[in-house]
Formats: sequence, structure tokens, C-alpha cells
Amino acid sequence: MAVVDENAVVDDGGRLDALKLALAQQAEALAPDSAAVNQALGQMLDANGRVDQATPYYQKALAIAKTVQPEMQAARITALERRIAAGKPEPRGGRGFGQ
Repeated sequence: MAVVDENAVVDDGGRLDALKLALAQQAEALAPDSAAVNQALGQMLDANGRVDQATPYYQKALAIAKTVQPEMQAARITALERRIAAGKPEPRGGRGFGQ
């Protein structure tokens, strides 16, 4: 099995980001009531410079996280509240999908 360096810079003309965004959109279509999926889609939109489009996904993820086992999603809730209040993406190296 190959090891992937998630911090590696790949100059692929944006194709990799477009693929990640498409996969996040597909996941949202399959699991629209998942806090993790909505957060991931917001992160992908942020990464593609579509900050205004990302915020509604963060807000939906936060609403879900606060109502579906909130005690198990405290870290996600904190991260989402911080991102929504900031109105802009976290700097690179911020917490990723695994929140």
C-alpha cells in the first residue's frame, strides 16, 4: 500500500481539488443529514476559494452536530462555530476532514 503525504504540494492544474469537490458533493447527495459530510463539503468549497458558498454547509453541519449526539461532537461543534464566526477558512494546516 502506498503512503500519501497529505501535506505534499501537487501542481495538477486544480484537477485534484475539482475531484475532491466533486466527491464531497456526491457524499452530500448520499448523506445530506451528516454533519461530517456537510463540514467536508464546506471545507472543499473553502479550499476552492468559494467561501460564501461554504458557509451554509458549515451552518447545516453545526445544526446537525448540535442535535445528533452533541456530546460526541463537541470538537466538531467548536470548530464549526469558530469557522462560521470568522467568516473565512482556517489557514492551511487547520483541522481537516477528520474532525
